[in-house]
Amino acid sequence: EATVEAVSEVPDLGPAGNRLTVVEARRTIGPGDEVDFREGGRSGAEGAESKRAPRRHPDAVAGLGWATGPGPGLFYEVTGEDPEGVRERIEAGLDAGADLRDWELPARETRVERVAAEPDRYATAVVIAAYGESEPIL
Repeated sequence: EATVEAVSEVPDLGPAGNRLTVVEARRTIGPGDEVDFREGGRSGAEGAESKRAPRRHPDAVAGLGWATGPGPGLFYEVTGEDPEGVRERIEAGLDAGADLRDWELPARETRVERVAAEPDRYATAVVIAAYGESEPIL
């Protein structure tokens, strides 16, 4: 049976240089990453220049979801700009993964992190799940 434990501090994972299996959700935004919203979502729409909303810097959002049940478990990672949208996509991904495998995965959790965008700076949101035991690469 698969189990997942969220920890605030990473335990000793063995010597540096060992192999460790991880699932990572990571989104990086930079100074040039702006979103241009126009009414109707079409840049070529008539009068679009006069209806343009101000450009904004998107936030970096990363999330992981995991589901467990009587057998194996499942991880699903998603990135985006909106925490609620990321959560919804994680749930949909876990549902699809369970359906595809015909698994019952009733126990579910998610972890979503958001980093606010700042002009002229890079920012990264990261969520990592490490599993198994570390082992020497060679």
